[in-house]
Amino acid sequence: MNKRQTIPKSTRFAVLKRDRFRCKYCGISAEEADEPLQIDHVKPVSKGGTNDITNLVTSCFPCNNGKRDELLTQNVELELQRAQIEEMQAKREQLEMMVEWREESQNLQNSEVEFAAQYWEQATFGDPHKCCDIMQLKHLIKRFGSKAVCDGMDETIATYLRDNTKQRHEYAWQKLKRVIEVNQRDQIEPGYKAKTMAIGYMLHARMLPKWAITMHNKFVDYAQKCMDYNLEDLIKHVKASKNYPQLVDRVLGLPIGSVQSTMEYDVSNDPDLIFQAMTDSESGLSRLTRQHHNPKQKGEVKEIA
Repeated sequence: MNKRQTIPKSTRFAVLKRDRFRCKYCGISAEEADEPLQIDHVKPVSKGGTNDITNLVTSCFPCNNGKRDELLTQNVELELQRAQIEEMQAKREQLEMMVEWREESQNLQNSEVEFAAQYWEQATFGDPHKCCDIMQLKHLIKRFGSKAVCDGMDETIATYLRDNTKQRHEYAWQKLKRVIEVNQRDQIEPGYKAKTMAIGYMLHARMLPKWAITMHNKFVDYAQKCMDYNLEDLIKHVKASKNYPQLVDRVLGLPIGSVQSTMEYDVSNDPDLIFQAMTDSESGLSRLTRQHHNPKQKGEVKEIA
């Protein structure tokens, strides 16, 4: 005769969940029963039954006490086995569906990556230097989507791929992520792309030192807020200017040379001093700007907040 062993708490809970907290003999639920539901052995321990979950069943106290060590009727035992088989089959089908879904999702992602890789290859005349990094491309598509990536490729190639050297191809590929990020942010913050491109051009042309970027952004915000400056013109004005004061002239709508002529010292590389002069109502630059934008003809220039 088998020695009775305590049924683990985890096994008890698994049996109760499987049987939906109802007695398998009479069908009473845990809420309806006067006493807590018990775990009974399909094949009694006295007859060789074990604590295996397939040999356990939920039972109320009266049914378990009345049954004692008698075997379940054949129909009840078959019903229990059938329920267990159906549950295992349902779990198996669910797992199979999950695996199938993951495979389809992976195949779709791989197709997007393959398409984007081909897109880059065609746009770069065969990607002769093999700069396209598939793992990075997969990450970009997962983060931004294939359309945003392909649009970014078009812009990156047009902007940075100036010749067919390996150096240029690698540089263009390195810029791809940044271009996509800028495009995404520009959708949320209109004008961000124009300002970013303008700064990049000025840094490259040494029109603007890195330390002055913050002050330049304040100047652009000032022009946009107080003079209704159109940011779409910023790149055009930057490229047409030989130095920073000329850019300020164009943004403010002043004749070229106005900023330099109204300042007492060379401010070619000092946006900070220009911005102070612009916002100082007593400065020569501020007076010239107000005079040039005659309120009677062009509308009064707004005061900076």
